[in-house]
Amino acid sequence: TDIIVGFPGETRETFQETCDFIQETGFHDLHIFPYSPRPQTAAAQMPNICPDKLVKQFTARLATLRQKMKNHFLQKYLTLPLAVLVENNKGTGFSSEYIAVKLSGNIESGKFYTAVPLGIKDGVILANPAHGITDANLHRQII
Repeated sequence: TDIIVGFPGETRETFQETCDFIQETGFHDLHIFPYSPRPQTAAAQMPNICPDKLVKQFTARLATLRQKMKNHFLQKYLTLPLAVLVENNKGTGFSSEYIAVKLSGNIESGKFYTAVPLGIKDGVILANPAHGITDANLHRQII
């Protein structure tokens, strides 16, 4: 979910409404962008420009809310094995739910693994690979 912070006319009250809406909706991730005027757009001509100091405060508050909500979302997956396609030689990839996962050990890029979650760090689930599941069996589970 993309959120623009500091759009002309935004106030502390309207920002709080945005925060309330985000919490009620339960987004599991946010992409936060401070508004920046673009020439020859209607928004660039709008009154009530949000001060930079306020935009920075709003951005920081949303970043904190984002991390809290993301961790809450990821907690649900700590008790479940996850099907993960590893995308690089650092053992990181994404689950079928598009959750970032970092596997420990000697992990090959481009392969499917069943991940056993251990915890969360910086919005990524840390996991060990499960043993005894072949790529073919895991692939059938994903499809």
